[in-house]
Amino acid sequence: MSELNKLTAAVLQVGDGRGFVVETLEAEHRLIITAAHCLPFLPPAHPAAYFAERTYRRLLGPLEAEPTVWAECRFIDHVNDIAVLGAPDGQELAQEADRYEALTEAAPPLRIAEAPGRGPAWLLGLDGQWGRCAVRHLGGGLWISDATTGIAGGMSGSPILTAEGAAIGVVCVSGGGPDDEMHTEGGPNPRLAWHLPAGLLAVILHR
Repeated sequence: MSELNKLTAAVLQVGDGRGFVVETLEAEHRLIITAAHCLPFLPPAHPAAYFAERTYRRLLGPLEAEPTVWAECRFIDHVNDIAVLGAPDGQELAQEADRYEALTEAAPPLRIAEAPGRGPAWLLGLDGQWGRCAVRHLGGGLWISDATTGIAGGMSGSPILTAEGAAIGVVCVSGGGPDDEMHTEGGPNPRLAWHLPAGLLAVILHR
């Protein structure tokens, strides 16, 4: 548990939700993985879109802090509810890019790993404490059950971690039931090794 607590700083505020920092093979270029629905708008479906159309103002900050840092969308899949953010354009938005780098460099980056077909995992609750859960998948998204922290809307974008502290998925979907009851299950949630594109998986550090 103490090792997991050290990783809490890897989790950032992304709008009204969360995201988490990962390191790439180019150590100075850290990325943030989040839930697509945490973003205020979808960027245009065009590979040559102007950078401003992919840039979010005042989206990021330390956990539970007012977001003040800008970011640019590097990948989004709104069907499976996963997105990857990077630094804003370093030439046109140099100061904002510096602020992004300062924020992400202050965080201990998470490594990613393949999720087990069935096994234990950990979630970061709204109270900032890590709690146990169970996960399973049948080749697609991750299903969560027995979440001791509960699963609530403000947790969207949080990492799903193994006991060793590797990220295997993103919290996106809680179970059904009344809103005033604690949900302890949910899914399908994006599984990183399955829902991230091969190009990104090739540069994000694994464990």
